Amino acid sequence: MKNLQKGFVTPLLIVIAVLVIGGGVYYFSKNTKLINIPGVSSGIREINPQSFSKNDPVYFKYQGKVYYSATLFGGRGTPQIVDGADAESFSERKLSTGQEYGVDKNFAYCAGSKLNSSDGPTFNDSDPNYAFDKIQAYYPNCRIIEGSDGSSFQVIQVGTYAKDKNHVYRFGIVISGADAPTFQILGDSYMKDKNNVYYATQRHDEVRGEIYEVKKIELADANSFNVLKDGFAEDKNHKYLKGQVTSADYSSMKSYAETPYVTDKTHAYYNAIVLTNADPNTFEIFNSYKYGNGYYAKDKNQVYFENNVVVGADPSSFVIYGSYAKDKNFVFYKGKKIENSDGSSFQYNQVEGTGKDKNYVYAYGCIYKDNKQISCIK
Repeated sequence: MKNLQKGFVTPLLIVIAVLVIGGGVYYFSKNTKLINIPGVSSGIREINPQSFSKNDPVYFKYQGKVYYSATLFGGRGTPQIVDGADAESFSERKLSTGQEYGVDKNFAYCAGSKLNSSDGPTFNDSDPNYAFDKIQAYYPNCRIIEGSDGSSFQVIQVGTYAKDKNHVYRFGIVISGADAPTFQILGDSYMKDKNNVYYATQRHDEVRGEIYEVKKIELADANSFNVLKDGFAEDKNHKYLKGQVTSADYSSMKSYAETPYVTDKTHAYYNAIVLTNADPNTFEIFNSYKYGNGYYAKDKNQVYFENNVVVGADPSSFVIYGSYAKDKNFVFYKGKKIENSDGSSFQYNQVEGTGKDKNYVYAYGCIYKDNKQISCIK
């Protein structure tokens, strides 16, 4: 053991930092491996920083300074001094948010950086997403919610909705025009204040990712508005489906898993849009109903991609593979038929997300023949 200890002080290891934490000594070397010596009797072991769990500290104290030794989305690296942090009063916060917060007697910190204008003593991060102090509020990835008032900030639905004296927030974004003092969550994505009724939506954009929107329902009467089920609501003047005025029959309405599809005795709907010539009696969604950022459904006559008919598709032989699909005749990409494709010979590579038939190779919406790109589907 003495020989092992002696080896660790030789220049060969090029140790650049030593941090004392409790009973253990942590060395960070140039290759970013962390060498932990819990004690002489416990031996020596090397730990790959990439394998550290979130239960390991990300902040360390050494010689009167605070160090940060992790990045927000994984991976340990060489520790960096947390500028301005008071080591004596500093503590790491690991409450519901899972963010890498720390506080001292003056400020709050996130991922090793001071949160501007923050207040450490009053910092609260007990919600899964929101944090706040007496000055302002915060949202994951170290974002300060601009214009927020920390002294009146309160979470009104865990992780999702919050408000202060000035604004209402959904996922940290201001709901434009909402009256904070009278704001209520009604359920099923509906909400209201003294003036208006609102409906919340979520959609996926391939470039922007998840997009959250809250829209005012222009014709709704806030005083008489009543939420029923499956996106259906009514007031003294109208009926609503997914936030849209509708003629759907509530008594015969049926929903389909967590999709935007519903049917009644006469129609099928996608986000309250009537599907052209759909047959509600034979309407069904595909078992794995969400593919390629869109939903597929069918009836005895047609296949649907979201609210559009998949032109040329055969419902009885239609099968989905990621963003691609096929029937006995053709190959489809995100609901669009690929001309001159051959569904009967189509094979899909699930690992690579690509496909091929006897005519073409398909990759990420583009069509190839003889290793040359012919076209891409938008």
